[in-house]
Amino acid sequence: AGHDHPEQHPHDDGTHGDVKKNDGIFTANQFISSNARIGNYFIDVFAEDVSGNEAESENAVILNVTS
Repeated sequence: AGHDHPEQHPHDDGTHGDVKKNDGIFTANQFISSNARIGNYFIDVFAEDVSGNEAESENAVILNVTS
């Protein structure tokens, strides 16, 4: 699948929208243009840990723009 959006690097450091650092919950922010077209946007997720273990999920998140 092609990528038409920037790569995101989630944080677990209490910054960048992450509430509590080192809790194992990672946060990434994506800003949507105010002129984004109404409809569903499907977000694929790929993750790799420091040991090189990988996981991927297509359409892991569905963002619905309504207005």
